[in-house]
Amino acid sequence: SRRPSHKGPAFFYAFTYADRADWSLYGIGVVGAIISGAGFPIMDLAYGYWTTDLVASDMTPSSLHRTTNTMAGICLGLGVLQFITGAIFLSCFTIASGRITDKLRRAYLDSVIHQDAEFFEKVGPGEVGTRMVKDVGTIKAATGEKLGFMVWATTTLIVALIMAFSRAAHLAGVIVGVVPLAFILFVSVGYLSAKADSRLLDLEGQSGTLLEQILGSVRVVQSFAAESFLIKKYDEYLTRLQRLGKWRSVVRGLELSISYCVLNLTYSAAFWYGSQLIVREDLQVGLMFTVFWNMFNAIFAIANILPHISAIRDSVQISARIRTEIERIPTIDVRNPNGTKIWNNESGEKANVQIEVQNLTFSYPSRPDRKTLDDVSFVLEAGKVTALVGASGSGKSTIASLLLRYYDPASSSSEKSTGRILLAGHDICDLNLSWLRSQIGIIAQDPQLFTATIFDNVAYGLSGTPWELPTSETEPGYSERMADVRSRVEQALKQAQAWDFVCKLPSGMDTRIKGGSTGVLSGGQRQRIAAARALVRKPRILLLDEGTSALDAETEQRLMAAIHEEQVHSGMTTM
Repeated sequence: SRRPSHKGPAFFYAFTYADRADWSLYGIGVVGAIISGAGFPIMDLAYGYWTTDLVASDMTPSSLHRTTNTMAGICLGLGVLQFITGAIFLSCFTIASGRITDKLRRAYLDSVIHQDAEFFEKVGPGEVGTRMVKDVGTIKAATGEKLGFMVWATTTLIVALIMAFSRAAHLAGVIVGVVPLAFILFVSVGYLSAKADSRLLDLEGQSGTLLEQILGSVRVVQSFAAESFLIKKYDEYLTRLQRLGKWRSVVRGLELSISYCVLNLTYSAAFWYGSQLIVREDLQVGLMFTVFWNMFNAIFAIANILPHISAIRDSVQISARIRTEIERIPTIDVRNPNGTKIWNNESGEKANVQIEVQNLTFSYPSRPDRKTLDDVSFVLEAGKVTALVGASGSGKSTIASLLLRYYDPASSSSEKSTGRILLAGHDICDLNLSWLRSQIGIIAQDPQLFTATIFDNVAYGLSGTPWELPTSETEPGYSERMADVRSRVEQALKQAQAWDFVCKLPSGMDTRIKGGSTGVLSGGQRQRIAAARALVRKPRILLLDEGTSALDAETEQRLMAAIHEEQVHSGMTTM
């Protein structure tokens, strides 16, 4: 289900997926991080007292032994406490972030898979894959261990400053004078880092799309001997990524070098001014070390915060992008429950599925100035086969896309796109989209199969129908439903003239095949599997977009005979 639009900062978007259990984990993690983060400043306070006693002129060996034992006990206790709380806060933050980013990943996939065709004209599958794996992984790290360390380091910073200023404000004030310089440097470097990260994200998405296209069409690449050309093209992306990566490395190096520079400046300021105060007897040695080590803890905490801030900054940019795509409401939204359902899918009765195209003019959103269809009108008579004939690019496949509502005339950016398509006298734009698509089966010239068994590939055609494949063995009536689905799949394979070759495969219907355009099946066999997938849903409308182009004449005749038989039985309209 679509989540409500989130108007807050992008970083907090992932937390909109948190439930009570997630917030409980974060709460426990925050408490653990605070306790763990306060450990070092408290230890340094005790260290200051011990140092004062150590240099006291009246300290006897027995007193020194007793004081040292007490100090050792405090350090041991704090060490055990930090061990426990450190494990707790890291575990809680990591588990909670994993839970919410799993929900974020599902929401992203749910949104993308329901987007309209216009979305995929701009966003390639490689970019979607990068978002799903790499980018969501970055958000997981930022909302998990990085955020946990931020809480830990911030606690250390605050407690250390309180300890330092409460014990010797004049010395702490001198040391803290280094902070404004560090802040200016850190902000400047952070801006440069954010700029480099944004460009890297764009390039990684584009290179991922190219790589997905190359690997998804290996046979085509090999047949045209295009390996070297495409490798060079991918190398161009890698070269640009390397250049940006080098610049990013320099920026990250500056962040680290600035941290160490600030630490050394702190050393200089603390020991110089502290020694002056000790000479004037305005400060005890133990207090100087308490203030120094606590200010050291504060600077160390800032240095630890910086890389985590960088990771969180990256996640903010990524979250903004992912949020935009999740919250994008497609013009043609299959999740919209509104719309008319002309007949009941389960009735089994013949239906009047006459299709009328009225004065249809259409331009694709990516090519608004070029008319693919220009004032086209015709009728697909109910229960009959109608053939659309025309040159390549004349709009035959566009008619199928409009009938499936991948596009609407009204959704085109061209003001010249007009007309409508009627199904049984109803404008298809007024029909429930999910119901409309459940009435249509399509066999394409180059069918897309999934990496799964032949049975699964055909059974996927039942999705959105009352007979769809059960997803879990725990569902009521699982065995009976599976038996019914297998029977329907077998019948569809026979109709598609695929049963004979499927039976000869090692595991029959349960033989696993490769997706995409690769695998052991020939082009004609793949088309017959796709035909079975279309026929198994008992569609009221069947679209063959050159769907028999890879079949021999005899097999094509038998398939068309099976389609005619289905027409007689169900009143199916075929284009």
